[in-house]
Amino acid sequence: MHRTPAIVAALALAALWSNAGAEPVLAFHGVPQPPLVHPDHRVLYEQTGNDSGIAIVSQSFEGGGNEAYDAVSADDFVLPNGATGWVVTEVDVVGQYFSGAGPADSVNVNFFNDSRSGVYPHMPGHIIRRYKDQVPNDNGTGSFNIVLDPVVPRLILKPGVRYWLSVQANMAFASGGEWGWENQTMQVANPVLWRNPGNGFGTGCTTFTVESTCVGSLGQADSKIFVLKGYALKGAAR
Repeated sequence: MHRTPAIVAALALAALWSNAGAEPVLAFHGVPQPPLVHPDHRVLYEQTGNDSGIAIVSQSFEGGGNEAYDAVSADDFVLPNGATGWVVTEVDVVGQYFSGAGPADSVNVNFFNDSRSGVYPHMPGHIIRRYKDQVPNDNGTGSFNIVLDPVVPRLILKPGVRYWLSVQANMAFASGGEWGWENQTMQVANPVLWRNPGNGFGTGCTTFTVESTCVGSLGQADSKIFVLKGYALKGAAR
């Protein structure tokens, strides 16, 4: 039987799993998840405020005719002034599986520059580095350590510059369900943006739009939970 997504906000664990095997949902309100710890990479930027337990779908649905439901979230961050440049080697995110137990086959990680020519004062512009089909260290419930492919030219982030990060799981709905990137309870910088280009969820958010405008407020803030790791340059960034 072909399963198709519906725009439903799951507000309780019982409601979520009673829906498993029927049709995907847009968001999941579950138990806050602990972040993964990878001791070999230095923390460069950390956005790990109080976990709301709310995960919003950010996924490329593989096969099954569900491509119209592909969706992705993007959040911004700024390297503090006075710091040296960063070389990012790892991205850690807190997330959850729902409408199924995963696991994701891989994840897509994109870094964007900041655009001031769009609908909002700040929003993702051009992709400055694309890491496609990265295989993460998965804790089993959807939190990832994503060690970035060293073959891709290193990404150097400069002090005082705003960037945007997107993380999207690659997973078939029929076999794994859904993956959502978790929100914290306090907004940091600009609101997280979300888009569903095929409008499968019927939100109208086919281009980047403030996430809570698209999915509604379930008690989450407009900021994601993530950590950037790597190393700092000894001299000024170039």
